[in-house]
Amino acid sequence: MTTVEDPAPVAPIADHVADTAPVRSRAYVVYATFILGLIYALGSTDSSIMSILLVPIQKELKVSDLAMGTLAGAAFTAVQVIIAVPVARLADRSNRRNIIAIAVTVWSLFTGACGLATSYATLLAARIGVAVGEAGHGSSILSTIGDLYPRHRRGLAYGVISIGISIGTGVGASLVGWIGQHYGWRAAFQMMTVPGLVIGAIVFFTLKEPARGAFEGGATQDAPLSIPAVVKYVFSVPTLRRLVVANIVMQGATSAYLVWMPAFLVRVHHLSIVQMSAGFGLTLTLGASTAHVLAGWITDRMAKQGERWRLYYCCMALVVGLPFVVAAMLVSNTPLTFLLMFLWVLCSGGVSASATVAVLGVVKPQLRGRSSAVLGVCTAVVGMALGPSLFGAITDALKHSYGDYAVRYSLLGVPALWLLAGALFVRAGRTADRDWRIAVGG
Repeated sequence: MTTVEDPAPVAPIADHVADTAPVRSRAYVVYATFILGLIYALGSTDSSIMSILLVPIQKELKVSDLAMGTLAGAAFTAVQVIIAVPVARLADRSNRRNIIAIAVTVWSLFTGACGLATSYATLLAARIGVAVGEAGHGSSILSTIGDLYPRHRRGLAYGVISIGISIGTGVGASLVGWIGQHYGWRAAFQMMTVPGLVIGAIVFFTLKEPARGAFEGGATQDAPLSIPAVVKYVFSVPTLRRLVVANIVMQGATSAYLVWMPAFLVRVHHLSIVQMSAGFGLTLTLGASTAHVLAGWITDRMAKQGERWRLYYCCMALVVGLPFVVAAMLVSNTPLTFLLMFLWVLCSGGVSASATVAVLGVVKPQLRGRSSAVLGVCTAVVGMALGPSLFGAITDALKHSYGDYAVRYSLLGVPALWLLAGALFVRAGRTADRDWRIAVGG
């Protein structure tokens, strides 16, 4: 396995492979994109509901910050690690629409079960059930996007779909906060069940399974690969191997920030749950929705000069956003804090989507689902699972000296990790063009 870096500059990638595809209705593609965005919105809401309601749940259950950080982070990854890659294997070889419909239904039912929990243990069990469902949709959606759109439009398409994440985290957070304030945190969980069941039915009865590998001349049917073989393939691709490390650092820091920033706003700025969720939700919705579309549009154009530019963009976005996120945690004026948070999200909000789309460009079409799942599992195990728990433990350790302000000083470690992630994205980008050529057989 060679580890030589990309040699001399290359001609724009668009010159090497033409995007071709069977004729399909533009209206249907737009409709399918909208539905997939709704699924991301629902999944994002169900994922973030724990951090939005963290303070009232913690007060009732009487557990530590470390325990709550583990509940918000590690509870999801415990099951995802076990089933994400096997489900992704199904996504690469069977009907992705059915997998998505089942996943949405499962996680929605378990979200409602969270509202019935009577102890920390039963709430943890229900959250693991949510993780079972959420482990099933990501790789299937990403693989579907690769077969709905040509390479030079995937960044914008995924950016548009990722608006759902912003809406779910933002508008969903505001709605969850309002319900939690007026009807209790249990009602907030239970009310999220119905939308999921409706969307699951819509997916099953209205979406179609797209032709696999249509924009790369059709995917060849590979021999069944074991999970170790898929992992070996992912780590044999230099760009993916490096992207795994970059994603672990970036997502670990980001998950810690998103889990603990609501608690920061409540403890340090003394906001009510409704005030916090409304401000936090609006900030994320406006900033990240704009960032996803801009990042997709920009990276699609940058990638015409090489796939490496998708990853170089990730570094630039993270670095530009750093001053805003540091300032947001240090200023005492609450409106200014929200403004600085908005500017950070506007700069860096599209990084995760851009890194995800980069996966599509450097792997074989028939291995997209499994490759993205391996990347997601590695990120979840080391980054998203440990991030909230680690920063929760740091906050616990600082409470003796700083009280409620401890969360501010623990979160100041997040920007340092983002800076490291930026450097790692640059390193991953150095081999992206060569790995793209290998993936498309050029």
